[in-house]
Amino acid sequence: MRISWRLWAAISAGVVAVAAAWMVGPDLGRIRPDTAESRVSALLGPGGRSQKDLVEAEALTRKELAWSPAQPALWARLAQIHSLRVGQLDVEAVALLERSYALSPFDSELVLWRTAFTYDHWRAAPQSLRLRARDEAEAFYTTSRDHASMDQLLDAVHDPAGRLALSLTYDSAVRHPRHSPEPSGGLAADSAGGKAQ
Repeated sequence: MRISWRLWAAISAGVVAVAAAWMVGPDLGRIRPDTAESRVSALLGPGGRSQKDLVEAEALTRKELAWSPAQPALWARLAQIHSLRVGQLDVEAVALLERSYALSPFDSELVLWRTAFTYDHWRAAPQSLRLRARDEAEAFYTTSRDHASMDQLLDAVHDPAGRLALSLTYDSAVRHPRHSPEPSGGLAADSAGGKAQ
C-alpha cells in the first residue's frame, strides 16, 4: 500500500509537534524543568527572596513536581520556599519536608542540605520530623568519609537547639553506630523506640 506525500507530511508534522511538546513541557511555550531549576536557584539566591520571588519560585517548583513527583529534593525545596513565605516552619512546610523524607529516608545528594534545614528549624519541628533528620544524619555520619562537610553543618545551623541536637546526633553516631543507609528500609522506622532528642 502506497502512502501519499501528504499523509507522510501530516505524520511528520505530528511527530515534530509531539517531540516539541515533550521538550517544552505539558503546555507549549512554558518553561522546561531544567530551566525552572536554574531560575528557582536565582530566585532563592543572594538578592532574591522577595515575596514576588518566592511566589514565582513556588510556582516553578510545583511545575517541576508535575513532571517528577517522586523527587525528594523538590518536596524539600517546596518546604523551604513555603517556610520563607510564611516566616516559619509551619504545618504545611512540615508535611512537605516529611514527604521528602518518605520518598527517600536517606539521600546522599540531599542529606547535607536537608539536615541543615531541618536542624535549623529544630524547635518548630515535630518529633516525627526530628527522628527522620536524626536517622539520616547518623547514617551519613557513620557510613561516609565526608565528616568535614557534616561538621560544617554546625556553622549552617543557627537555631541553638538545633546545634545542640546535631552535636548530640554526631556523638551518638560515633558511640553507637546502628544504621546502614538502606533507602527502602526506612531509617526513621528503625528508631521508633529510640530516645527523643
